[in-house]
Amino acid sequence: ETVRAIRAYSQDDLSQATRTPIHELLLDTAERVSKTARAKEVDLVLATETSWFTQIGSRPLASLGVQHFIAGLLRACEKGDRMSIRSERDNEGIALNIFVSRAVISSKDELFDLTKAAPALGLDSKASLQLGLTLLSVPPEQVDVHVHKGNLFIKVQI
Repeated sequence: ETVRAIRAYSQDDLSQATRTPIHELLLDTAERVSKTARAKEVDLVLATETSWFTQIGSRPLASLGVQHFIAGLLRACEKGDRMSIRSERDNEGIALNIFVSRAVISSKDELFDLTKAAPALGLDSKASLQLGLTLLSVPPEQVDVHVHKGNLFIKVQI
């Protein structure tokens, strides 16, 4: 029964007819990301297609991973910051390109060992980032973190 439920969940497209409590959680998470951006007055541009993430299994789980990762970065932002997230296809699959107008994380080491991250990155930010990376199953070898002129650039290969 559990295997059947997981299989049905992983193949679902979040249609209204098949929505379950976990789908409601996904929709709630997306709304929370938007509310977080509005509350912090962060200019958020999100241009991703979760349908591209089918190669890692469940589209809803991929979507939840992306949303938690974004939420973690948003929580570290302040009023007036800008953030842009775009997905792109390349030879190695899908890449998320993330731009933040302030270096809320200064290195890949900080991203994967959040105990080393700056105090400005609160516990809620760290928890969301960790959950996002876990859901996406992304190892450090598939992430590039670069800071240039105070701006943060992250490329996540999925």
